[in-house]
Amino acid sequence: MSIIFLTYAIYRRILRAERKQISYGEVDIIPRPRKCRKVCQLPRIQEFHPLGPPPCGPAVVLNVDEYEAIRLIDRQGFSQEECSAYMQVARTTVQMIYNSARKKLAAALVDHFLDLQVDGLAGLLVAAFILKTGWEAAKDTVDPLLGRAMDPELAADIDRLVLSHPNILGIHDLVYHDYGPGRAMMSFHAEVPADTDLLEMHDIIDHIERELKAKHHIETVIHTDPVVNDERTNALREQVEAAARALDPVLSIHDLRITAGPYHTNVLFDVMVPYGFRLTDAQVTRELRQAVEALSEKYSAVIQVDHSYVASGDQG
Repeated sequence: MSIIFLTYAIYRRILRAERKQISYGEVDIIPRPRKCRKVCQLPRIQEFHPLGPPPCGPAVVLNVDEYEAIRLIDRQGFSQEECSAYMQVARTTVQMIYNSARKKLAAALVDHFLDLQVDGLAGLLVAAFILKTGWEAAKDTVDPLLGRAMDPELAADIDRLVLSHPNILGIHDLVYHDYGPGRAMMSFHAEVPADTDLLEMHDIIDHIERELKAKHHIETVIHTDPVVNDERTNALREQVEAAARALDPVLSIHDLRITAGPYHTNVLFDVMVPYGFRLTDAQVTRELRQAVEALSEKYSAVIQVDHSYVASGDQG
């Protein structure tokens, strides 16, 4: 009997819960009525506006309860808890009223009294900042892919490292490819004495490539250019270098060779020209050819113009 009574009691509770749920579904939910806010008195001054020309734009309307929250908290020094007790509303309501009032006061002072639309100007500044940051980020990403000149300090350090080894007379035609951290490749020509031992020179070049890899993380391929160091070639090299410097101090020559014939002597060399140079390649070639052929009527200059891949004219 007790089990039947207990089962019947549970059934009655379930039935009442279902009926209550159904009644909730059938009855319209009415929001809680707005609670009155207690204020001391209405503001004596109903309107503020700046001196000078009439204000433009819509007015900023401060509600009475917002005015009262500002008066109690900012003027009288009430805490939000004391303010909520005085106005007979919840503390969260006071916080919402107070925040709304301060935003309206800030808008009135900035946008109206100063006649300055800060929102629009701030939006423009933020947009400009985003565009600038985006451009810099895109440039840093795209530059290595499209190719950029080598940093002059890096080029100078490579010069010092390579020239510190024996039998390395100079380097030129340096080409650098940077595809991001750890993905840099480089090639250049190293001038070596023509009469040096080939196996010894090969060992030195291999050592330089490994040293550049360990210090700068650059995969390097070095091409050796044999240089003749006889008295005649050295004297002519000094004369051609002087002619290049007379044309412009930033010019330099390399790979000078002499091929003598029965009627004339070919003087072959490369001249290094920085980007943005004031003369064209044709003008540089013409001026140096005239200077070389003026040294002897038998000389015939064969000139190759090379361009520096370093960011400044410091290329060796």
